[in-house]
This record gives sequence, structure tokens and C-alpha cells, in this order.
Amino acid sequence: MMGRSREGRTLVVVHAEREGRVRLISARRATPREIREYERGEDQVKEKMLPEYDFSGGVRGKYAKRFAKDCYVVVLEPDVARIFHSSREVNAALRAVVRVTRGARSRGKRLAS
Repeated sequence: MMGRSREGRTLVVVHAEREGRVRLISARRATPREIREYERGEDQVKEKMLPEYDFSGGVRGKYAKRFAKDCYVVVLEPDVARIFHSSREVNAALRAVVRVTRGARSRGKRLAS
């Protein structure tokens, strides 16, 4: 799927929906050619759709508000991505870091950069 970010970038996003959850597979900036095709409208893009793709039951923008509000996409380096298996694990680790760094600051300790 293609769309625009809050910053106005045209993005190509691949996702899967399973058991009521959306899993982001990849997101990247669109190429100049993809941007031109996107701006021409969906009719030109439909010509390239394979017959087995069925978006007839899809709802455009169904998750846009949920993901646009207070949600940021962060790309993990491969070595870090191997450690975490879900966004829940990443968020738990980041919250732990925040707790430790706030505690160190409140005790007047200097944090290493």
C-alpha cells in the first residue's frame, strides 16, 4: 500500500493482518516512479495488481488515525532487531532505560553518552 506520512513523504508500506492485529513488515520511501504512479491515481496502479490480490473488502485508512496519533516508526539495526521479537519487548526495554536514566539524573549522577 502507498500513502503519505505526516511529513508529506510518499511511502510504500507492506503489512499483514492476522487475528485482529496489524503487523508491519516493511516501510520505505517510494521511488520517483512509484510517486508518479501514486499521484496519477489508483486506476493506473490496479492494472499491475495480480488476480489473486483481493482488496474488495478493504477499508481505506482504517488504521491511519490509530497509527498517526502518538505513534512513531523506528527502524532497528539488524543486530538490535535480532534481540527483540515484538514491539512490546522493545517498549519494555526502552521504559526500563528511561527509569534507570531518570533515577540516575535525580541522584545527580552524570550519564555516559
